[in-house]
Amino acid sequence: MAQTWYVIRGGTTTQVSGGNLSYRVSANNIGTPPKRNLSTRGPFQHGETFYGFRYDKRVMSLVFYAESASLALADVKRDDIYNLWRGIEGETVTIKVVRDDGAVRLIDGEVVNIIDFPDSINDRFGTAQSFAVQLECHNPFWRKEAATVAVLTINGTTTIPYAGQFPAEPIINIIGPITNPVVTQVYTGKKMDFTLITIS
Repeated sequence: MAQTWYVIRGGTTTQVSGGNLSYRVSANNIGTPPKRNLSTRGPFQHGETFYGFRYDKRVMSLVFYAESASLALADVKRDDIYNLWRGIEGETVTIKVVRDDGAVRLIDGEVVNIIDFPDSINDRFGTAQSFAVQLECHNPFWRKEAATVAVLTINGTTTIPYAGQFPAEPIINIIGPITNPVVTQVYTGKKMDFTLITIS
């Protein structure tokens, strides 16, 4: 478990493994997201007809361990941990993981439950304490840190390589001056048609 984990909130990156704030103990539901099969059944049909699947949101359970030099510092650290993980309206929690192979992956989520600081002999011993965080990730896919950027000219066609394993949603910016812009995905034929629109 040499991976380095960070939390990014409000433009600030905080390491949550390695001991400065906390150690990471475990992380559950971080692999393939939950998959839901879709099927239908006609009149008098035995069984069902499978016609596809969708990936659902994931809920990650993260367990950490915090240690301080004194009881007073333990109280301060608990406040720091709570402020880092607490739910903030309109502010997503981004988890950044630097893997053992050096690859960087990120995922966004919302805190589901308040951090649990249980008061028991197994969870709190003097200045040390374990705590858990649940994160609900509505887009369940991990992403790379660096995005692929492609610049297209008017009436231009370009191929954008994508080495990911799941469908991705591109961000498309149309910058003027331009009139009647149309963006077409050549492979599928789907398009965004802004005919009669002028961008100055």
